[in-house]
Amino acid sequence: GFGCLFLPSLAPHNAPTNNVVTTGLIDGTVVSGIGTGERLFPPPSGLSFSSWFCVEHFSTAPNYHPIRLLTIVRRANSSEQHYICLAIVLSIKDRTLIVSTKEELLQNYADDFNEESSCYEILPCCARFRCGDHILEGQWHHMVLVMSKGMLKNSTAALYIDGQLINTVKFHYIHSSPGGSSCANPPIVSTVYAYIGTPPAQRQLSSLVWRLGPTHFLEEVLPPSSISTIYELGPNYVGSFQAVYMPCKDSKAEGISPSPVSLVPEEKVSFGLYALSVSSLTVARIRKVYNKLDSKAIAKQLAISSHENATPVKLLHNSGGHLNGPARTIGAALIGYLGVRTFVPKPVATTLQYIGGAAAILGLVAMAS
Repeated sequence: GFGCLFLPSLAPHNAPTNNVVTTGLIDGTVVSGIGTGERLFPPPSGLSFSSWFCVEHFSTAPNYHPIRLLTIVRRANSSEQHYICLAIVLSIKDRTLIVSTKEELLQNYADDFNEESSCYEILPCCARFRCGDHILEGQWHHMVLVMSKGMLKNSTAALYIDGQLINTVKFHYIHSSPGGSSCANPPIVSTVYAYIGTPPAQRQLSSLVWRLGPTHFLEEVLPPSSISTIYELGPNYVGSFQAVYMPCKDSKAEGISPSPVSLVPEEKVSFGLYALSVSSLTVARIRKVYNKLDSKAIAKQLAISSHENATPVKLLHNSGGHLNGPARTIGAALIGYLGVRTFVPKPVATTLQYIGGAAAILGLVAMAS
């Protein structure tokens, strides 16, 4: 089976600076995504990828199916070659989280990353984090990958599981242009999109069952204190970390009401995904509400016409779409109607409010023997 979330236009770019008569667009208008202004990729200083996930059942031998937490692909607008520039994969075979920034053609992509770097690279393009003891079946885990781009120092990658630092390694940051070219020419305009999960081209029979919770892509190098706070917020938190109430650990300040703080600047929030915010649309509706390029990209993934107005498409909205800053992706389209289910779970305390609240709890206590 297969199932994935497809995020079109991760880094929306401006329309070509032609006159409005020939293009129909004002100079500098973003042609995809939502918002105004170009969003650069890769982020100039670094990034943080945060995700809650739960593995219900790992796949077994001989069909070890990996958990593809994030795959970012880009294509130069002057080329038809699609390059994977960032892959975050949880290998089931040895419970290792693999991060790769090696530029590889999408059609030649394989999950058997090796730790050997290319001959022209100073730092490795693949990092392995041993985390087998930290990831258990049937439990929700919080993963944060922090990639820092070095200026005077080496670039690094750090992995946090459930708020705890697993390891930090020296690591080659994402190349500035598709194909790994490091020339000093002006930046190449490219189309950037992403997958979370297994796209149709990589489908295979497997017993793997896993769940994806709140997921965020931040163009900011998060400090350990912020990562710990995000973990303490739990998988039921809904938001973009703009008004977070910090947990009070000082007994003397218990009577003082805490004031909300922002963990990350709002313009640095690239996307946030929650199962709570999902709509059932069609490709034609997406074309009308959002834009032509994103609807065509989603239609291509679904192998349907870009003017289709009958096939339902589930779209997880970008929770950061209303924030200030450059344009963002519209969200994630659900690909794989046979292998994916959408759930919006609630804590037991919240669920009990619908059936009597405290009275129901006291009744259960009274009937206990």
